[in-house]
Amino acid sequence: GTSIANARGDLKQMKDELNVNFIRTYDWSTPPPPGDLPQSNQRNHLPFLEECRKLGIMVMVSVSRTFVRAERDRNEEWSKNGVREFVHAMVAEVYQGGKKPHPAADMWGIGNEIFASSIDPKWAAVIVQYIIEKEELLGVAPAEQLLITVPVTFGTDDGLPPSISAIQKTEAAFKANAFLTNRHVWEKRFIASPQPQNAGPFLRNYIDNTFPSFFPGVPFFFGEVAAKLAADDDDLPDPNWPIRTEEKQAEFVAGQVKEATTPTGNYIGMCMFQWENQILEKNAEKRFGINKFAGAPTNFGTIPTNYWPGKGEKYPIDPYTQKPSYDSVRNQWAGKGELVGVFSGGVWAWMNNSSWKRLTSGIPFEDTLATGDLDGQ
Repeated sequence: GTSIANARGDLKQMKDELNVNFIRTYDWSTPPPPGDLPQSNQRNHLPFLEECRKLGIMVMVSVSRTFVRAERDRNEEWSKNGVREFVHAMVAEVYQGGKKPHPAADMWGIGNEIFASSIDPKWAAVIVQYIIEKEELLGVAPAEQLLITVPVTFGTDDGLPPSISAIQKTEAAFKANAFLTNRHVWEKRFIASPQPQNAGPFLRNYIDNTFPSFFPGVPFFFGEVAAKLAADDDDLPDPNWPIRTEEKQAEFVAGQVKEATTPTGNYIGMCMFQWENQILEKNAEKRFGINKFAGAPTNFGTIPTNYWPGKGEKYPIDPYTQKPSYDSVRNQWAGKGELVGVFSGGVWAWMNNSSWKRLTSGIPFEDTLATGDLDGQ
């Protein structure tokens, strides 16, 4: 939005220029109890959700992979009993302490590519159990419960096509959890989210043939469509990787977006990796994205005096410039209504109301927001 003076207005730009209607978060800081002020390391997300509601943008609320790993390890004092409490706090915030979710909240995301961190999906199932525990304590009716996804890498395993083995193992973990099985969570609430970096024609075949042949009744979207710009200082440079310039990256992105935007069958759309943020600028992810940083901050925002922590404090607003791939996305998405998305250190984007209605009517259903990175909400 643009509610803060000097703000970039990322959300409004996403909506106005790219037709964003769904934001995927990567992490979600632990919120305070409904009605309380945030304490140390807590964040009140309701202003962000409310700004999204005003713009007609839905949000995926993500439980951090750190929480999933902590539930597995329980080797830190805070994680011995804290993960359940943290997840319950997230649920209380999203449902506003009542029986209906905030109008902008749309989906729970559990971790990110947990298999790449050697985390057994049974721990993702435990996190889902914690979510449902709190939903039931709040008295949330099945019709008001959010969908659930576990974003997985597009890597191959067990001789199967990309993501298939990971999703099969996730299904097995959900069905091995008696709490989830008794509530038919996989059948009624799960939506898959593989995360490809492949060219457009590959994605087209995956949408039309590969995924439906393994999961004919499971809805899915691409949670992270990525196009990496190769560079000499990459940790693992690939001399054969075709994307060597920003212009080539834009061509590659245009092909991806062309083939992966329109819903068809049980496919409902895509998220584009990424918007941009400072955290991801410091590692390999800086080679992705449709924006890039444009020098040192010259403008500063002020945290509203009624917001804690930080009320009244100033913070730098990093200037962006658009890469050629930004136009690749804008040219495909402007004026369209499909599920489409972008990522920024906690934020993705796009899902269209018509495709969402088509999904929910056809299937038996009963992600740390850094203020200076996604600025102005």
